[in-house]
Amino acid sequence: MTLFKVNNGASLQITNATLNVPHIEPPPPPPDFYILSSSYDTETIFTGSGNILRFGASAKVLATDEGIYSLYGASWDVGEAYLYLSNSSGIETTILSPPDGSGSDHYGYGFDMVSASNGVYIAVSAPGKDLGGLFSRGFVYVYLKDSGGTNLIETIVGLGSDSQLGSTTSLITWTTANMGVSMVTGSNSNLYIALFDDEARSAGNHEGGIRLFESSSGGISQVDTLTASGEIVSFETLGRGNDMVSSSEGLYIAMGSAGTFDSPVTDAGRGMLFHWQSPGNYTSGTLVPDTPLSSSDNFGVCNPSLVSSSEGIYTMMGSTDTDFASSPSAQGRAYLFLSNSSGITEKTALTSSDGATATQNYGYCLKVLSGSDQPLILLSSANLQIAPGTSNKPGIINIYQTSSNIDTWTTLTGSDIGATVGQFGHGMDAVRYGNSIYIVGGAYAVNSNRGHGYLYKWDLVVSGS
Repeated sequence: MTLFKVNNGASLQITNATLNVPHIEPPPPPPDFYILSSSYDTETIFTGSGNILRFGASAKVLATDEGIYSLYGASWDVGEAYLYLSNSSGIETTILSPPDGSGSDHYGYGFDMVSASNGVYIAVSAPGKDLGGLFSRGFVYVYLKDSGGTNLIETIVGLGSDSQLGSTTSLITWTTANMGVSMVTGSNSNLYIALFDDEARSAGNHEGGIRLFESSSGGISQVDTLTASGEIVSFETLGRGNDMVSSSEGLYIAMGSAGTFDSPVTDAGRGMLFHWQSPGNYTSGTLVPDTPLSSSDNFGVCNPSLVSSSEGIYTMMGSTDTDFASSPSAQGRAYLFLSNSSGITEKTALTSSDGATATQNYGYCLKVLSGSDQPLILLSSANLQIAPGTSNKPGIINIYQTSSNIDTWTTLTGSDIGATVGQFGHGMDAVRYGNSIYIVGGAYAVNSNRGHGYLYKWDLVVSGS
């Protein structure tokens, strides 16, 4: 028994009292925040085989539990595509070629890969393929790689003459956006394939658009056509560069273009973001830079990139001929937009970190990576970047990390290119797997246009460690 005195002098008696102090867990330590280390960990250089040409004009990367898949196109003339699986056991090589290839098919100029529960799906375009007297109708070949090997499971054909399904055949200058193929698995576990078709909106006008396909127990079939509404421009080829991401709200598809849209001025160009929920049920928005576009900026001439994040949908779109300095001209920009319930807003506009060089095609191939434990990682290629003191174009990939307290640049190019002609970054892609970023770059002009492909492993480290 314990006695306590209270204010009036009386005694307060407490019997069998127990003082219960709640247990409070200490706060958890702050989560690790990962940033790229100072340099890449490994570089693997691929060269294809034989006397192929333009190897690396296109490039994609996919991370799976099996290892890292890298895919490179060698799309000159008939064309081939080279699929490499890199893991602790070594490198497995699979050469893909069209079952009915012929000259100027340009097989391998556009493609994509996606991992599913039953294997890895690969879609490869041959945009120059003729059929039934219709020139450049275009084919897209869909493969499944599983324990039984890599097998062709579906062939999709363009709608008409000059459909150029899955890419474009304007390959003389080799500076056109080419990734007109995107693949994802949806929340229903079905496979979705978005394919550029130049005749999707109307025949003969080259306005472009996306034909959307879905897998089911009965195979792969078209479920929708996505085209721009309102003002349309002939030869805009909307969607010839595209990317797609799946979220709980449906599919989001970014579309680049030929840059010929004449609003607000001639050849200002445009990029668009579509939100698809079900057949016939989709909306679209135009990506508008904060700085007004000028004539011949050609906004949208790029291979865009999308990622879903807790903030919304991030979209990267390029404008390869935009001026950002008084001299030289047409250096190019890469823009990052955020789409959510508040609308579409520009978050940043990037220019090359290596200094302005004319017509360097900055903003051509783009990639955005997002994660709760990393800064936004933005990649933009400038495949026509000129080496100082020369007229050669080795090309670069700029890597930019940005968050509330991080703002860093890194420049990447092939270790064997030097100041020679390379066009490094004409094909480019990146993916995070574990605590590493894997980057692929293609340099189709190396070695007398035979080309090289590059795979980089770049480790992430804890910020401040």
